[in-house]
Amino acid sequence: MNRIDFHSIAAILLDGLIDADYSQMDFIYMLFGSFANDNVDFAFDNGLVCKWIKGQSRISPKIISYYNSKKNRDKLCKDIESELLPYISDVSYTISAIRDLVLCDITTSEEKKDALLTHFDHAPAHFICDVLVYGFSRNFVKVGNKDSGSSSPRVDDVMYLPLLPKPTKYFTGRSNALLELHQLLYISCTCLSALWAICFVSIGYKKSTQLSLTEN
Repeated sequence: MNRIDFHSIAAILLDGLIDADYSQMDFIYMLFGSFANDNVDFAFDNGLVCKWIKGQSRISPKIISYYNSKKNRDKLCKDIESELLPYISDVSYTISAIRDLVLCDITTSEEKKDALLTHFDHAPAHFICDVLVYGFSRNFVKVGNKDSGSSSPRVDDVMYLPLLPKPTKYFTGRSNALLELHQLLYISCTCLSALWAICFVSIGYKKSTQLSLTEN
């Protein structure tokens, strides 16, 4: 499911890092360095960080509250620009992937998407910051959680039902459809019969013409 959340954005950013040896904790400090400096009593738990990145748990409410402040959001933007983007192998590709994530999220309104894409063309750090804050501030949905019980994630994206409807062997809901179908078949058969008749007449005429020429 294409949904703007911390897990999806983190996956794109981690995939773009130049050095594959960066740990998930290194990545978190790249993003949330200012928060760590301003909250020295806060300890990042490696197991919990792993759950954040895998989408199994919502990131700390303390982090969410911190970065929903305009002043601290500017700090996040600067941290992304100075601590993260220099280590991304292809910044254009990475921000394009995040843009595609935004565009494909059917749970976000078009107005919100337009707002998130405001800085896409000219300020990549600001763009990532806006999408990131929106992603971890919105309602959390655990990765792998299926509302419909279907095996298809695409169906789960568009059908909000407790169970998928089962096929029926009965032809229902279109009372005149069978009658119209029979009429079409009758017309088709009539046309086909007429076509065969024309063919037989043409063949008979051709043979009679050949016989006449032979006798002469």
